[in-house]
Amino acid sequence: MLKPLSGPRDEIMLIATEHNWGLHSTNDWDRITWTICYNGRYNVKTYYVGSEKPFRRAVEGDLDKEVVIKLKSILDTKILRKNPPVDACDGVAWEIEYFTPGGERLNYSGKPDYIYGETTLEQIVALLPKEGVYEACEVEK
Repeated sequence: MLKPLSGPRDEIMLIATEHNWGLHSTNDWDRITWTICYNGRYNVKTYYVGSEKPFRRAVEGDLDKEVVIKLKSILDTKILRKNPPVDACDGVAWEIEYFTPGGERLNYSGKPDYIYGETTLEQIVALLPKEGVYEACEVEK
């Protein structure tokens, strides 16, 4: 069972992780994880490729109520993935989980994979906050 993001009213609705399967240099992002709560609070962690350990950048904020309602509507009415997995090794892959307010998983997109042509997953990803998420990270020496 999931624990709230910070307080009792921050029940997690969605965890989405984008994986960078492309070629990396030392300041490229490796994966990004969005955690979105039913009340609109969100936390985005960007993990970077580093020489010794991954560096991380966190962004927090609040989604507009309309965005939360739209996300929940998409998650409640549609399956997350209809096509079989693709054997891929470049580009970006997504993994999306949807939870009840009590923390039990309602739906899961399956292991990280492409979402091209997966309308439901593309709609969800389009609603995720992106500001400051993909910025390059200066690697400490």
